[in-house]
Amino acid sequence: MKKQLLALLLTTIGMVSLTYSQNDLFQATPNPTVRQRISETQKQFADCINQAKMSDAAKVVNNEVFEIVPKSEHKMNLFTTDNKITDEEANALTAYLASTSQCRAISNQFSVSELAGIYRNFYSQVDVVYGNLLSRKISIGEANKEKYELMQTAQSQWINYESTHKIN
Repeated sequence: MKKQLLALLLTTIGMVSLTYSQNDLFQATPNPTVRQRISETQKQFADCINQAKMSDAAKVVNNEVFEIVPKSEHKMNLFTTDNKITDEEANALTAYLASTSQCRAISNQFSVSELAGIYRNFYSQVDVVYGNLLSRKISIGEANKEKYELMQTAQSQWINYESTHKIN
């Protein structure tokens, strides 16, 4: 009787194990890892920003207001000028910011809420800089310095989060 009970128990365990392993075989493709989802969102965001950078408004902004294309030849002047924004530059900046609004929406799609929060925090703070620049409370140079500091802070927060949280 004990041998039959033991055989029944082992058979049951074996069948349950077989059922679980067969279910694994029939599952759809595995879900992407958190790291893969973050990378996909980053790519969508970068593609959106790169598309917005091709507009005429972006060219004016890059040359006269903010460096939006890396290694712009106008960078040093943009950081040191005491000039206030002109009406033409303000219109270009407003148009450029409108074209990037869909990119901001993409940044809210990060699968890790803390990373999406870094973007939200950056945008809420940089919007204050844009507002001060557009209302002519600060110069173009001051706006560039403030935006640069906000970008550095956001990048540090991102790196800090990644280094302290294992993301697979």
